[in-house]
Amino acid sequence: MSGRQNRPTFLSQHSQTPRSPWSRASEATIAHDARVPVPGWLAKQFQATDHAIEIDGQSMRLFTRRTDSDTSLTLGSNADTTPGTANMYVVQVSGAR
Repeated sequence: MSGRQNRPTFLSQHSQTPRSPWSRASEATIAHDARVPVPGWLAKQFQATDHAIEIDGQSMRLFTRRTDSDTSLTLGSNADTTPGTANMYVVQVSGAR
């Protein structure tokens, strides 16, 4: 993810609906705590990658999705069940290459 221009992102928990302020094609990347089962919304809307980053000493698996212009994304909870100790997912959105 280095070399990409960072833009503000909106994080979502539970029933909040974030709105994307981008009016062009974008790529959204979500880092999800590898200790937690992947929730259904993430598995259905994003593609798992072979990459991971580390946050607070924990491996975070990366998932990506390319979107067309004026697309909003609805994100969900960190897990479909009540997780034990886990980092909340992190969202990065950048202009598509």
